[in-house]
Amino acid sequence: MLSLVGHGGGWSPNLLGEQPSGHDEKPDNTRFFGSFLFDRKPGSGMSTRELALVLDRLAQERGKKIDLIYFDACLMGMLEVLYDLRDSVRYALASESTSWTAFRYDLHIENLFAEPRLDADEIGRKWISNELAELGG
Repeated sequence: MLSLVGHGGGWSPNLLGEQPSGHDEKPDNTRFFGSFLFDRKPGSGMSTRELALVLDRLAQERGKKIDLIYFDACLMGMLEVLYDLRDSVRYALASESTSWTAFRYDLHIENLFAEPRLDADEIGRKWISNELAELGG
């Protein structure tokens, strides 16, 4: 399982520079089209295409796809983003809109250690079940 945590922009232009911020420097909005994991340094982050290329290479080197990727970032569950990852990732857990809560990693990691033989599909399902329980639904 790979978990990527940070700000996300999905496939849309990087509008992070338009957001209110306590930082003097703003990201360069012209560099990325579809990006995430923005840094405090202007122009730094990763495009969704760059991520796909890295994960494709990793999958080729490993001889198999990544079982599960989790984006703890807004807008990364869009079909346009996930389509780029189809050759390198089996399952994805992400929000297609803005995330309004952060997942409870402590619960999920505890479950992984309690049931180490879970496959990626089962891990994803338990992750969602835990979150629904946390939210009272």
